[in-house]
Amino acid sequence: MRRIAQSSIARAGGETVTSDDVELALDDMLLTGGQLNIKLLGGALSE
Repeated sequence: MRRIAQSSIARAGGETVTSDDVELALDDMLLTGGQLNIKLLGGALSE
């Protein structure tokens, strides 16, 4: 939720949340957020 809020604030001052905000937050957590986020979210770590 925090990442979604941060994206919304950066994009439009936090007035609304869009699907782009959600996608950006998920991308940050799952793809660019590193191995710790993947492990915390229950994903498989690639070896």
